[in-house]
Amino acid sequence: LSPVRIRAAPLGFRGFGASIGHKFGHTGRSEMADFKVGDVVQLKSGGPVMTITYIDGGKAVCEWFDNNTPASSTYPVEAIEKYEAPGW
Repeated sequence: LSPVRIRAAPLGFRGFGASIGHKFGHTGRSEMADFKVGDVVQLKSGGPVMTITYIDGGKAVCEWFDNNTPASSTYPVEAIEKYEAPGW
């Protein structure tokens, strides 16, 4: 699957204003990232580009489109990283 580029949160989503900080990296303590609703992320192992729509207790609900069909799943924040598209 090739990544789907998403530039905004899904239509109709107003957000919850939630944010959470966590530490990640090879040692688990080398780098700090703050995730918030609306961030564009990707699993560290790859996969589709997703938008965070809710964060609760160290888990992020992420949404994306798969062939124009909305999809969502919940991931531990340790499993995702902010997406930086080439040329953006």
